[in-house]
Amino acid sequence: MKNWIKITIDIDPVDHYVVEQKIALWPDITGVMETEPKPSMIRLEVYCAQANREKIIPFADELRKIAKDLTIETMIYDPADEVEWKKYFKPQKIGAHFVIRPSWEKYEPKAGEMVITIDPGAAFGTGLHETTRGVLMLLEEIAKELGEGIRNAEVLDAGTGSGILGIGALMIGAKKVKAIDNDPEAVAVAKDNIRINHEESKTRTEILGVEEEKGHYDIVMANIISEVLIQHKDHITGLLKNGAHLVLSGILTKQEDDVIKAFTDKGTLKLRKTLRLEEWSSIWLSKH
Repeated sequence: MKNWIKITIDIDPVDHYVVEQKIALWPDITGVMETEPKPSMIRLEVYCAQANREKIIPFADELRKIAKDLTIETMIYDPADEVEWKKYFKPQKIGAHFVIRPSWEKYEPKAGEMVITIDPGAAFGTGLHETTRGVLMLLEEIAKELGEGIRNAEVLDAGTGSGILGIGALMIGAKKVKAIDNDPEAVAVAKDNIRINHEESKTRTEILGVEEEKGHYDIVMANIISEVLIQHKDHITGLLKNGAHLVLSGILTKQEDDVIKAFTDKGTLKLRKTLRLEEWSSIWLSKH
């Protein structure tokens, strides 16, 4: 057993990006778990060894002005806790074809199913948030529209997190994927999941914010938050090849109209579909 500290931070979704950026700079943290305990609230649980407590506390105190609530507690890690947590993470079907399977659960795929295997560890969540699910479901529709053309598609997975979206794009037929995230911990988890699914040869991962990306793609999936999407709308649009598809997620439904207006106001992008799951929206646009 080992002593840890857990810092629980409840924030408004509009502060999500700023808080994540700050946490990414904290020294010696071992993991972050993100949940949504109730509408319009995101909970971040940051874990680090008790030995690093004095390093972390000053950084945590800086967030008290932003957070709705912030608590710090000492924990004793018991391996049995992880076994208990794993009991509740079962294979789940998303859309018509995708199944998310934890690595410790057996699953026999049915005809036409594509199984994405992940091993998130208790500190990184399961990747089954509505924003992820929405993108995968829209990705299926894009692949259906492209037909055999999906085989030549180069894809950007911006804000990759667990890597699920990039892996899904490859499984559905894309040629190659670049997966980026400004959180080094997320990129490390994504790399592990890409390896578990044997997709290393077609995937490049990099610690990078979407505003720093310079490539051009046939499909861009940006699962970030509304404020960041709007802030960098021109840059994101510039990453698209002619005829390319853009899927935006991480958007609260109440902010959906603002995002659509921002991305379509110049007439370069056409709105194709909006998908709402709970209080979250995913938006599919295409470039003329």
